[in-house]
Parts: sequence; C-alpha cells; structure tokens
Amino acid sequence: MQTYIHDAFPEGSGHALDRIQDLFPDDPFVPAPDEVFVVATGEPTIKEKLVTKIEAAGGTMLTVVHPTCYVASSAIIGRGALLCPFAFVGPFAELAPHVTMNVHSGCGHNSKLGSFTVMSPYASVSGAAELGEQVFMGTHSYVAPEKKVGFRSKISAGAFALEDVAERSMAVGNPARVLMGYFA
Repeated sequence: MQTYIHDAFPEGSGHALDRIQDLFPDDPFVPAPDEVFVVATGEPTIKEKLVTKIEAAGGTMLTVVHPTCYVASSAIIGRGALLCPFAFVGPFAELAPHVTMNVHSGCGHNSKLGSFTVMSPYASVSGAAELGEQVFMGTHSYVAPEKKVGFRSKISAGAFALEDVAERSMAVGNPARVLMGYFA
C-alpha cells in the first residue's frame, strides 16, 4: 500500500507519507491538525470502525486513485476511496465513500458500490450491478449485469453471482450458491 500511495502522490504533490500507524478500533487516537488518512484493510466492518474513529477524532480521509487506474469522466468516486493499480471504473459508475478496489478489479458502467465495499484483486461487477454497504468480493469473483448483492454479504473467491444475493449472505461457487443469513 505504501508504494501505491507514493505513486498516487509523488514528491511535490502536497502529500507525503510520513508514517504508517497500526490502529485498532479500541485504541486511543488523536490526529494532528494537518494529517490526512488512508485506511487499508480488506475487512469492511473493521474499515468502517476505523474510519468512524478517525473522523470522530477530527481526521480527514484521503481518496487515493493510483495513476494506472482508469476512471471514466462520468463516474462518481466517494471520499476516502482507495483505487489500486489497474482498477477500472466504467462510465456512470458510482462508488460510495470508502470503497476499496484492489488491483485489476473492475466496476462496469452504471454500477453502484456501497460504502466500505471491498473488491479483491480481479473481482468485477458488470454493468448496472449494485453492491450494498460492506460487501466483500473475493479474488476473481464476479457479479452479473443488473444483479444486486445485499448489505454485508460476501462473494467468495472465484464465485460467479448470476442471481441476486440477499443481505448478510455468502455466495460460493460457479454459478454461485447462496448461503442465507451467514453474517450478523
């Protein structure tokens, strides 16, 4: 992650990576007045807790878009998003605040990704697909066009969600089989 941030904010950009701090949800935290923050974790619920803690303490979240990432000019990127190398954000896609798109992940045209969603390497959603808040997509997972994945659901590595996935569920396999009510 450190390299991605240096790539996105080279020397002279106005941002410098001065320190890396391990922060846990129950740790005390006081930000300096001029600090901005990036939370890099692959667990959506922990990311939400950390961002909430930082913002409650007066911290500001930084949006990171790696220079090799493609973002269509009509796309909307929420604050605190983290877009890693070679990620793709298609036309009219909407990424809510604090979305993480890892390397080579893709978000098709008119798709919507909810807050704190995490897309692992090579995960992709096709056109007009919708992911709720705190969705986790494993490596090489896929959501078909116009399909919906509910709040806090997980699409396992290699799973192809060809139908809607209810909230708090786990989708496994190709085609994906949905295990209902899997997460609290």
